[in-house]
Amino acid sequence: MHQRILIIGCSGSGKSTLSRQLQTLTNLPVVHLDRLFWLPNWEQKDRALFIEELTHELKQSRWIIDGNFDSTLELRLSYADLVIFLDYSRITCVKGVVKRYLRYRGTTREDMGDSCEEKLDWAFLKYVWTFNQHSKQNISKQLQHATVDSVVFKNRKQLNGWLKAYAQNGR
Repeated sequence: MHQRILIIGCSGSGKSTLSRQLQTLTNLPVVHLDRLFWLPNWEQKDRALFIEELTHELKQSRWIIDGNFDSTLELRLSYADLVIFLDYSRITCVKGVVKRYLRYRGTTREDMGDSCEEKLDWAFLKYVWTFNQHSKQNISKQLQHATVDSVVFKNRKQLNGWLKAYAQNGR
C-alpha cells in the first residue's frame, strides 16, 4: 500500500476533495499545501520557511499531500511513492473553481490558511484557464523522469472508477 501520496493538478480539479476521500480509505494524514503556504489574509509565507515546513512534512513516513506549487514539485516527487495527476480540461477546472466559490464565498475552507476567505477574480480565472499551457508540460516532463508510481486521470469518471477499485481491492 502506498504511504506517501501526492495529488497534483489545476485549481478546481478536486485535489483537496480527493485527498479527503483517500484519507477515509487509507487513514493517512492529509497536508494541504495551501494551508502550509498561506498566512492569514492571503499573506505569503517566506519561501525558505515554507520549504523548511514542507520538507518536515515530506520526511514523515505517511501522508497525502495535495497542491500545485510547481516550484516544489521535484522535491515532493523525491519523497512520494504515488502521484495522482488530475489532468482535467480547463472547462472542468473553471467550473470547479466557480462552484467552489459559490459554496464557500465569505468563508475560509479547511484546506486554506487562516482567514483566507474564498475569492474569485479574473487573474485567478485566467490562471486556471491557461494552466494546461503553462504548467502541464512541466508536470508531464517531471513525471516521466520520476521514479515513482503515477496515475493520470483525464476526467472525474476515470478517477471515480479508480477510487471504486482502490476501495474494493483494499488498496
